[in-house]
Amino acid sequence: MTLCCGDLGSRLATTDDRHRTLCSLPLTEKKGSLTRVVIRIATVRSTATHHSMNIVVISAFLLVWLVCVVDGEEPVKYDMPGEQCTFISTTSDQYRVVTVVDENGNYESNVSCKISFRTDESKKFFLRVTRMDMEFSNQCVNDSLRIYDGTLDNDRSLTGTAYGICGRSLSLPNYFHSTGNAVSVQFVTDNANNNGEGFDILVTAYKPVGSTEECEDVDGFLCLDGSKCMSKNVYCNGHSQCSEGSDEPTTCSNVSGRASISSFLLAFTVSMTTILFASTKHMTHSQ
Repeated sequence: MTLCCGDLGSRLATTDDRHRTLCSLPLTEKKGSLTRVVIRIATVRSTATHHSMNIVVISAFLLVWLVCVVDGEEPVKYDMPGEQCTFISTTSDQYRVVTVVDENGNYESNVSCKISFRTDESKKFFLRVTRMDMEFSNQCVNDSLRIYDGTLDNDRSLTGTAYGICGRSLSLPNYFHSTGNAVSVQFVTDNANNNGEGFDILVTAYKPVGSTEECEDVDGFLCLDGSKCMSKNVYCNGHSQCSEGSDEPTTCSNVSGRASISSFLLAFTVSMTTILFASTKHMTHSQ
């Protein structure tokens, strides 16, 4: 809309007859009517821009929430054998220890690697073996995964046997609890029959609690059994760290579903931003 100004008989150059009638009005009435028209147009444009901006902001927020909030945090990963052997780690509340394999997919021979973990005195450790593919031998004297209830070699074995666990499949129980705030994982192999992928074990610190409120007070995640309060980062991180798997419900295991929603929101946000920018640019040129 362009206002062509000359003398007192100024005219409004527009194809809208309702606006063209402003030119036949007395000056005082013309100014009032023109002001109302301008205010109405500005209000409509401002409202449309405001709504568009709200849609963009909400879409962007949902996108960030899906990408950054829904997923938990990966456990700190240690390889066996690796440079962390003999370490006592206190850097995290959740770890993952896996065996190193060669180009043929087999674990190494002649290994003796031990990593210890320590957490706050008010916490304990829950360990869950998620893969076991090692040579089986009587009492696992050849190759084995050993778990100790502390940081010393003479601490009690949590597996119930002196030489730990071994074999080609997971056997129950495949999870263990420390009695204190420290635990150790040791990988021992001999020089023969090391054909297998080894093991994969999750080591997660938790606070023993008696109620949901106790876990909420420390901003944690309460396992379904109601006794283990873990870091909220275990929720939806792709690893079942509660004994019953309650930290990985089906709503967060559907990675492809989350990816589809995220892709839609990203495309929608970009489209709305482009439309909003084009609309704003058009209004600037037309004013």
